Amino acid sequence: MYTIAFDNKDIVIRSDEQSVDKKVLTNFLGLIELEQIRKRSKLTDEQIEVLSKEINQRAWDKMKNNALMTI
Repeated sequence: MYTIAFDNKDIVIRSDEQSVDKKVLTNFLGLIELEQIRKRSKLTDEQIEVLSKEINQRAWDKMKNNALMTI
């Protein structure tokens, strides 16, 4: 169970600590933040897709390099 309150410019969400996985909540809040950035962005869907693929590739390259260094 949870409650949501809007207090001035703040949003307050209250929940029993044991009922919410902290990592899941953190990821969810990150997605909300990214969605807000996306809404303010002037990028086209095509530009967003290209940027997303570039970021994914860089992340995989970095992980690959880190994995090779541990071998």
